[in-house]
Amino acid sequence: MNYHKSIDLGLLILRFTIGLMLFINHGMAKLSEIGTEAATHFLPIFGMSPVLSHFTMACTQGIASLFIVFGLFTRFSAFCLILTMTLVALIAIATNTFYPLWIPSALPEYKVVMSPFKEYSLLYGSVFLSLIFTGAGRYSIDEQIKYRLPYFLKFLC
Repeated sequence: MNYHKSIDLGLLILRFTIGLMLFINHGMAKLSEIGTEAATHFLPIFGMSPVLSHFTMACTQGIASLFIVFGLFTRFSAFCLILTMTLVALIAIATNTFYPLWIPSALPEYKVVMSPFKEYSLLYGSVFLSLIFTGAGRYSIDEQIKYRLPYFLKFLC
């Protein structure tokens, strides 16, 4: 196998797994809550209303993660997701720890609920940071459209 082909295949696997994990675990839930009562109880960020900050997080975690999966506007989507993961780590779960904290729950004694901790958001952020430097690779929509885009839009790919 050619060295460059294996790198492109590795980037495809990385984009596919990390993008789908973020979309399934966080994006779908937030996209389904747009316009509901749950959006009004979201954490307001930078003075935005809870509904607007929920909409912003839903778009980045839902739509930008799918863009990462398909390799569409990968660098721009990764940049938006890095900002989102940084906000999550510094504001939303700022009081949580870097390691799993086991909290006893009202469930049967053999089950425990794990509180969210910063490691996940920082791991997502580091993967998206690497995608900014590497790009999407050959097996992406970016590779197909980057020569057709105007010069001032090439930073998106």
